[in-house]
Amino acid sequence: MDVAHPIPAVLLAGACAAAGRPSAGAELIRAGENALRRLHRLPPPRAPLPALDPFVRLPDRIDAAGLDEPHRRRLRARLAELRTAWRELALAARDPRVVHGDAWSGNLAVTATTAHLLDFERTALGPVEWDLTTTAVGHHTFGTVPPETYAAFCAAYGAHVTESPAYPLLRDLRELRLTCYALQQSGTDPRHRPEARYRLACLLGEHGSRPWGWTPLD
Repeated sequence: MDVAHPIPAVLLAGACAAAGRPSAGAELIRAGENALRRLHRLPPPRAPLPALDPFVRLPDRIDAAGLDEPHRRRLRARLAELRTAWRELALAARDPRVVHGDAWSGNLAVTATTAHLLDFERTALGPVEWDLTTTAVGHHTFGTVPPETYAAFCAAYGAHVTESPAYPLLRDLRELRLTCYALQQSGTDPRHRPEARYRLACLLGEHGSRPWGWTPLD
C-alpha cells in the first residue's frame, strides 16, 4: 500500500484470517456480502486516493512477454482499443467510489462469519463494477465459479455486474490483464507456458465463445 494514500482504518480492522478457511463458494458469498459491499459504501476518504488505472503495467508486460512480433503487435493493438473504449465510456468519472482494485479470493481473510479484504496496493477511486468483474470473469471466462455460487455472490452484494453496459469493456480489460500476467509468469516458470499460450489464443478469437476454461495459475 502506498503510504501517501492511507486506507480508512475500518478496512484494516481484523484483516487477519482465523485458522481454517471455508469453501471457496462460501468465501465468495461472504466477500460480496461483507467486504466489497461495505467497502463500496464508504465515502471517499479525506486523504486523496488516486483514480483507478486499469492499464497499469500492461504496456511493460506486453513488451517483456516472450512473443513473436506479430502477436506482440496484436496485443498492443488490443490495448489501444481498450484505452479508447475506456476514455469514450468515461466510466471512471461516473460516481467514483472507493474500490479495492484487485478483489480476488487470494486477497481475502475469511473467518467463520465474515471476510476482510487484504492488500490495498491498487485501492483507488473508480467504478465499483471493476471489483465485481473479477468474480464474474471467474464464472463466465474461467468457468471455475459454479452458477449457484455466482448467483449467491450477486444476491449477497445486491447487483449483477453483467447487467451493466460497462461489463464487456471491464471483462475484456480483466482478461487482457490475466493473459499478460500468465505470459509474465511463463517467462520464469515453464509450467505456465501452455496456459499463457491458450489464454492468448482465446483473446485472439481462436477458441470460440466463453467460457474458455482457463486454469488459475498456482
